[in-house]
Amino acid sequence: MPEYRYYCLNDEGKITRGVHIEAPNLAAAIRVAYDACGSASMGAHRRVEVWHAARCLYSSGEISSR
Repeated sequence: MPEYRYYCLNDEGKITRGVHIEAPNLAAAIRVAYDACGSASMGAHRRVEVWHAARCLYSSGEISSR
C-alpha cells in the first residue's frame, strides 16, 4: 500500500501536524487528512496537504464545516 504524509495547516499556512499514513490511493489519503485535520479535537484546521515522498499531490483551500 502506498505511503502518504498529510499536513494540517493553520490560518497562517503553517504546519501544525504531519502524519505518515498508508492508504490504497490518493483519494483515500485525502479523506483521512480531511477527517483528521477538520475534527474539533484538532482545532478544525482550515487547510490540508497530502504528499507522497517529496511531491505535494493535493493542497486544499479552506476545509468547510461538516
